[in-house]
Amino acid sequence: MNLTVSGYQMAVTKDVTANESRILNAIETAVQANADILLTPEGSLSGYTPEFGTTLVTAALDRFDELTAWHGANRATLDGPKGIPVGEATIEPLYPDPPKIWGIGLNYADRAGDRDENVPEGLPGSFIKPSTTVIGLGDTIQIPKMSERKTGEAKLGIVFERFCKDVDRFSWLDVAAGFTTIIGMTAKDILRRNPRYLTLCKSFDTFFVSARNSLHLTRSTT
Repeated sequence: MNLTVSGYQMAVTKDVTANESRILNAIETAVQANADILLTPEGSLSGYTPEFGTTLVTAALDRFDELTAWHGANRATLDGPKGIPVGEATIEPLYPDPPKIWGIGLNYADRAGDRDENVPEGLPGSFIKPSTTVIGLGDTIQIPKMSERKTGEAKLGIVFERFCKDVDRFSWLDVAAGFTTIIGMTAKDILRRNPRYLTLCKSFDTFFVSARNSLHLTRSTT
């Protein structure tokens, strides 16, 4: 295999405009020579091909100049925020203010029996939790005074990437962004009084402990 190599000696200085001009000249020389490789003092110019041309490079450099000017105009704002020591940092819940939290219950036969309930047929047993229940790991769960028996259960949380409805049962992964872990709290004694208290016994503040991270889905583009 034969390759045509074009070499270009460039004196790099602190004059950015002059450096840009030398780079463009090097590319133009290589293009005219129909070179397969362009070598500069710093090595092969990344991304170069014989069809490279200077138009895209010029546009990119112009954009770089715009970004440099924007950074200079906003430097005070960008440099303003200061970090805090790690020990003083608070890690918030993964999704602190979800518009809707759907809980699915009675989906295990043995747990349904524990509640003197039957596993629903057709549609699953379900309930909604408000966003005021959400806290993160390490936060304090507030114990409601009106309940004397509370339980916490590990849950699988599914985070949806967009609003959706009428999704085919075999296509639900198409609208899921990823998975996380949840600790779901229940005021069990209140639920025992009446199954209609399901939403109440699961909706006290801090009764939804969210993990700090999630497992994101990666979809193939092929």
